[in-house]
Amino acid sequence: MTEANPLTGEGPRILYVNQAFTELTGYTAEEIIGQTPRVLQGPNTEDGQEYWIEVNIFPLRNSWGEVTHFAAIERNITAQKIKEHTLIEQTLTDPLTGLLNRRGFLGRVQHQILNTWPSAQPGSLALIDIDFFKHINDSHGHLVGDQILVHFAQLLRASLRASDVIGRYGGEEFAVFLPGANSNCAQALMDKFRQHLASTPCELNNGERLGATVSIGIAGMDLHGTDLVKLIQAADRSLYTAKRSGRNRVCIAD
Repeated sequence: MTEANPLTGEGPRILYVNQAFTELTGYTAEEIIGQTPRVLQGPNTEDGQEYWIEVNIFPLRNSWGEVTHFAAIERNITAQKIKEHTLIEQTLTDPLTGLLNRRGFLGRVQHQILNTWPSAQPGSLALIDIDFFKHINDSHGHLVGDQILVHFAQLLRASLRASDVIGRYGGEEFAVFLPGANSNCAQALMDKFRQHLASTPCELNNGERLGATVSIGIAGMDLHGTDLVKLIQAADRSLYTAKRSGRNRVCIAD
């Protein structure tokens, strides 16, 4: 509870808090009474921990109807917000590989291009397809196919930069957005990964080792602009060229 005045300057002082408030924030009543509510801005607790609250503020009046104080009822909704965030993350994440799914990848890249990516900066999009993946599934079974996908995703994540956006685009196809990399730089980065994958077979659960190669198509914003749909179409064309040219290679869209 705070006093009603002054409503200018530093604002009203806190006059009373209950035990639930002290348990939530870590402040004792002695530490908080006499302060203004601004002390609670920024990190929400005394030890810097953040939490979500739902606040309802209402006036308290005297017998003449004058507002003398304000009371605030706060409800800790941190668990609810964490659950909401987790559910959102689940809708954007591929459960097998832990990478962004197609929806999550497209949304993240679109946000970068439209909201945070300076038009003068380069960037490239790569589509990656695991070669002969259907044959792996048919010959070794889908469980082995899943192990190959997880192995591939782990190598891809470890090989690229923290700023790169990686997603499972569908089936055995993956997508990468490489901010700051023009077409030639992206080709060098992805070819280095291609060679690393080819020389690093997957250790299967049964102890066997199974290798895989990839075909990669790249489209750079330096050649194809910042329209995400056009970038994907151009990368898809170059991926098709890589497959048609013998697979296990990287091609750039003209």
